[in-house]
Amino acid sequence: MLVNKNQEKKKRLHLEIMRICAIFFVIFNHTDDDGFFLFSLYSPQNAQFWLYMFISIFCKFAVPLYFAISGAILLERQPESTRSLVKRIARIMICLFIVSLGYYILECYASKQVFDIHVFGTKLYTSNLQYHLWFIYVYIAFLIGLPFLQTMVKGLENKWFYYMMCIGVFFNGILPMAEWILFRGEYSLNGLLKPYWLMENVILYPCVGYFLEKRFEITKKNLIGIWGLNIVGIISSCYLTYSKGIAEMIFSEVQSQTFHSSFVLLNVVCVFITIKYFTEKIKFNKVIKMILCSIGEGTFGIYLLHAWFLDLPMRSWVIDTLVSKGTNYLVATIVLCICVMLLCYIITVILRKIPVLKKIL
Repeated sequence: MLVNKNQEKKKRLHLEIMRICAIFFVIFNHTDDDGFFLFSLYSPQNAQFWLYMFISIFCKFAVPLYFAISGAILLERQPESTRSLVKRIARIMICLFIVSLGYYILECYASKQVFDIHVFGTKLYTSNLQYHLWFIYVYIAFLIGLPFLQTMVKGLENKWFYYMMCIGVFFNGILPMAEWILFRGEYSLNGLLKPYWLMENVILYPCVGYFLEKRFEITKKNLIGIWGLNIVGIISSCYLTYSKGIAEMIFSEVQSQTFHSSFVLLNVVCVFITIKYFTEKIKFNKVIKMILCSIGEGTFGIYLLHAWFLDLPMRSWVIDTLVSKGTNYLVATIVLCICVMLLCYIITVILRKIPVLKKIL
């Protein structure tokens, strides 16, 4: 999402489609009880509870997929020069500052607070000014370690990529699932035994993206097999979320996501190879390609802006209007997400006409 594709000799359409798919589910992930956590409003005896929970857990692939896309593009290059790396990091830090400042000004205006430079600087340094901006902090951390990853992946045999993915699935998914089933959260493995550094967003997903883009051969057989594993993983996460919710007698968005991302790595792999496989099979005309590439380029701007639109009264108005006309509540939320995505895209296109902002967006 944050890659300057002007440096690319040829855009890869499947990566642009992945960006579009990912940004839609990022927006959906921020719809709270309107969509993302809609399942919590239903009884477990109701089919909607399980269907909406499945969708809620499925959507968690979005941000990890962005890291996989960045890995697919950036890790194939030769290690960054110091000058190039500093410029790349500085550009994202400037973007973070500008966007954070904008959100803080809006917050002050909405709450009728006086702008306080000390409060702004403290929040910018210690946390983040808006809930979704955490991604930029993590992305900067990814860029800091970029030369090491660019060197490392080229020296790894394929078996070590599989080993890395197995570690991620085991420690993030299988082990926590077993611990909950056996001990109901009372016991967990000593954290010192877990290779957290290898399972971080800035390591695991970029490496997986590089492997899937450069090394992995996609066939119908392995596509079907991996989707089978992925569905099992999502269903397992659904059961674990339900089991934990029943045991603790609570289904809140803050406390009930313990197992939402347990098997997200499988989901990222599935979405990545599926989009790549079918994009190579389907012939898109030039107009469609141009539109998809343009929207794909705009996903960073959409990401930065969408939180503001979701806080506007239009959110309730769109959903309530559609529901009053007989539209399913989840479908109404999906329409809202599409509207927000398109509005943010249009604004991003306009802002990119400004020379200084063009380099950022």
